[in-house]
Amino acid sequence: MQSAPSKPNNPLLNRFVIQALAICSSILIFVYIAFLVFKGKDAYHQAQFDAFLLINSLSDLWPLFWLNITQLGDAAILIPLLSFLVIYLPKAWITLFVAAPLAGIVSYIGKKTLSMPRPAAVIDQSSFNIVGDTLTGHNSLPSGHTITVFVATTIVVGAFLAKKNGLSKNIAMLCISGGICLAAGISRITVGAHWPLDVLTGAMIGIWLGILSLLITTKYPRLWGWLSNPKHSYIFGAILLLWSLVLFKDIYTSSDTLLAISLASPLAGLLTSVCLFKQYYNFRVTMTPHIH
Repeated sequence: MQSAPSKPNNPLLNRFVIQALAICSSILIFVYIAFLVFKGKDAYHQAQFDAFLLINSLSDLWPLFWLNITQLGDAAILIPLLSFLVIYLPKAWITLFVAAPLAGIVSYIGKKTLSMPRPAAVIDQSSFNIVGDTLTGHNSLPSGHTITVFVATTIVVGAFLAKKNGLSKNIAMLCISGGICLAAGISRITVGAHWPLDVLTGAMIGIWLGILSLLITTKYPRLWGWLSNPKHSYIFGAILLLWSLVLFKDIYTSSDTLLAISLASPLAGLLTSVCLFKQYYNFRVTMTPHIH
């Protein structure tokens, strides 16, 4: 009889959670105070007008870079792009599926409740840079793309640190992931889709939800552990295969400029699906009794 899996108790993960919570709390308080001081739709965007124009002007340089990096906030593109985690960092992959509905719900409620106008809804569109689609709705706060990127990065970093990879690798991981998050968040401003406080709020929500999702999967391993079992590999393999084919179809039928990130996502999903089908095949072979 197999013993029940013990609950992981990793000091590195605990330290990561405590430090992240402290940082999040400090910045959330700042955002909350700023929102109270500048409450009201007019005051909200007027207080950020100069900062928005300054950051938005960065898209004068390499507009395609910003348009590519902002695609990371699209869950439909990001999840296949991170699909390799199912093989190399299964806990992060499982946790992503715990966090995804939470992020969607929080983003939807925030946008509907606060109903803040996007920059293009209140500023002359000829006075700032718009890269890609022109968004004019009243659903600016919080930034859903930023929530997605920060949720995913928090989960990947937390799961990576829990593996005890060594100080140098941990520092490298934090620097790389931090740089990607920062660029993705800024991109929402440079493409003209969001205000700075939208992005800051989205980042904090993303970090909080990422930590919460990590705690859930760590505390209740039995609920999610079966998902990383090789005998279920074909399920994720089939999902990723269909997902990738849909993305390829969108690329083929779209008249927009082909972006590197948009192409890399289905390619990564397709490659991972092949690896998962191979993993399942190897599992079946080892489980099949051999007749001599």
